[in-house]
Amino acid sequence: MTALNERLARAMEILLELDEGVHEYLDKDPTDIATQPGIGGGKTAIVLRQKSPPPLKLAAQTGEVVHHLRSVLDNLADALVRAAGNQPTRGTYFPIARRRPSAGVRVQGGVAGPALKDIEALQPYHHVKDPAAHPLAVLQHLSNADKHRRLQLTVAKLVGPRVALVSPSGWTLEAPPVTSVARDDDVIAVFAHDDPLPPDIDIVAHGRQFVGFAESTALTENAAVTVTLEDLHRFVTTDVVARLGKHL
Repeated sequence: MTALNERLARAMEILLELDEGVHEYLDKDPTDIATQPGIGGGKTAIVLRQKSPPPLKLAAQTGEVVHHLRSVLDNLADALVRAAGNQPTRGTYFPIARRRPSAGVRVQGGVAGPALKDIEALQPYHHVKDPAAHPLAVLQHLSNADKHRRLQLTVAKLVGPRVALVSPSGWTLEAPPVTSVARDDDVIAVFAHDDPLPPDIDIVAHGRQFVGFAESTALTENAAVTVTLEDLHRFVTTDVVARLGKHL
C-alpha cells in the first residue's frame, strides 16, 4: 500500500502545480472572438478564437496525473495477484470494461475470489445510463489519448457563451445561444441582417473560460481539466484503493 499511496500523493502534487499553471494561463485571457460575414442569407457568424493554446507543460502535467492514476490501478492488480499467492505476468493489469465480458472480468495471474468480486463491482458496465461517463472509463479514455493520439491534451474553451451587439447609442441585440461550450473556430452566435454591420457596433461576448480536454467524453466536455482530474483522483483513492486495499 505504501507504493500506491506514494503514487497518489505524487499525482496530487502535480495536480496542484497544474492548477496553478491553468490559472496563470487563464489570467492572460487566451480567447477572443472574430466575425465571419457572408455565411449566407445576410448573416454574420461570431467565432471563438484561441489566441494562444495552453502551454504544452499543462498537457504534460495532465498526462502525468493520468499516468499515475492508471499506474496505481495496475500496481494494485499486481499486488492483489501476489496477495493471492500467485505470480503476476506481463499481461497483469487492472481491467476496465464498458461492456460485460462474456467470460467475466479476469485479472491475469489470478486474484482471490473476494477481490475479484470487488473489481467486478467497480466496472463501468454497471453504470447503465452511460458506461463511458463512469470515472474508470474516463480514466481509460484519457490514458489511451495520452499514450497513443494526443500530444496536446488540453485546449481553451468557453462555456455558456453569450454574444450581443451593442451600439454607441446603447441599444443591445443578444443572439440566441448556438452552443453550450465552444473551442477554437466554433461558431458561438449568428446575427441576421440586411446590411453590413456598422463599424461602430461593438460585439460583446460573455462566458466562462476554462482549460478543457482536447478529446472529450460525455463526462468531460464541459468540465475543466483540473476538476475532472480531482474527481478521478478521489475515485481511485476512495472507491478503488480503499475498497480493494483490504484484500492485501
